[in-house]
Amino acid sequence: MASCTAPPDGAMKACSADHTDLMKVGEHGGITLIIRSKDYFPVLEKILKEVPLEALKAEMRWKMIRNSAVYLSSDFIDLMVKMNDDLYGVSQKSPRPRKCYYSTTSNTPWPAAKLYTDKAFHQENREAALEMLEKIRGRFMQNLEHEDWMSAEDRKAAQEKLRKMFFQVAWPTDKEGKTHWPVETFDMDGHMGPDFFVNYMTVSRFSIQRDLGRILEKPDRREWGGSSSLDVNAFYGPNNNGLWIPAGILQPPFFDATYPEARNFGSIGCVLGHEMSHGFDDNGRQFDARGELHDWWDQETVHNFAERSSCIANLFDGYAVANRHVNGKLTLGEDIADAGGLKFAYEAFITSKERRSYEKRMFFTAFAQTWCSVVRKKSAVNSVLTDTHAPAKFRVLGALSQFAPFAEAFQCPAGSPMAPIRRCQLW
Repeated sequence: MASCTAPPDGAMKACSADHTDLMKVGEHGGITLIIRSKDYFPVLEKILKEVPLEALKAEMRWKMIRNSAVYLSSDFIDLMVKMNDDLYGVSQKSPRPRKCYYSTTSNTPWPAAKLYTDKAFHQENREAALEMLEKIRGRFMQNLEHEDWMSAEDRKAAQEKLRKMFFQVAWPTDKEGKTHWPVETFDMDGHMGPDFFVNYMTVSRFSIQRDLGRILEKPDRREWGGSSSLDVNAFYGPNNNGLWIPAGILQPPFFDATYPEARNFGSIGCVLGHEMSHGFDDNGRQFDARGELHDWWDQETVHNFAERSSCIANLFDGYAVANRHVNGKLTLGEDIADAGGLKFAYEAFITSKERRSYEKRMFFTAFAQTWCSVVRKKSAVNSVLTDTHAPAKFRVLGALSQFAPFAEAFQCPAGSPMAPIRRCQLW
């Protein structure tokens, strides 16, 4: 594995030298090797000893074929379609344009991401998003000053965590804020050719070489991991205390610098606030400003947090799809983040300047439209059982019904479903 040998198919090498230092990992005086799944190797050893060699070879051949089939000729692809039809009911090949797009963006996401941000992305959207993030952080910071269920020391520690939270917006940047594209954006330049399968193998070899090299490098807190600027999503990393907001989500219909502020704050603003709030949900709150896992809140604050968050869990327990109830404890982190994101984005929106009634209604409508979706009944039931997110419908109803400004904007009668007498409130 550490030797720089030529591939057996005669293709180019993705390495230039042996990884001699890598062989010292785990040895005395070398880099410490941390094995998280220590039970894995004894089980693997047992399999290697007891399973017939031909069976092991057959398993490895099958995995190779299955992973490579979609990059090979139609004979292989047709067999995979037949298998997928038996297993999943998918009986058609993926249309060629779709296959080309997803093959490219999944295997070479960073070159594609740079091409997208250079050629198609609205550059002004990044600056607008950064400005929005700071406004939302400002509102969160002010709220933390008055959270009477937290001790004074814990409020200060929470503010420090929020202050140190870094933002990766649109594309990668270093700690000084300068653009910093990862090495995989460029390391395959000049190595791609007309053969689909050879390109796939080349990408795989370069990926392995990068992984081997990173074992000896210090972790980069701002690294994007398995995501890229193309993703239509947003993330919070509790171990990093950072937010990743890819360029892919900073575009219509979620966001555009030319849209009315009510629409932007109600849609992407709530998403940004949602990710920021993850730093203080039932999981994120366990990590401090450095992303280290330990008890940094006192017991009374933790008790008060649990009491207030249990109200949210109980609320979502009451929602059901086809007689399958949402598990409020399973979805709690996302529900807390939805509530926080809605509140801080709305407060940032209304405090930036005077807002009219129709603008407030547009804000809440944009929030609801963000989660507008169509889903099959079986998929919805499966989501209730397995997804840490509540079904989209209940994310809208749950968050808005607990937020008094929504009822005021739409004049919901007190005691009605969207204006309950008693509301859950954490932040």
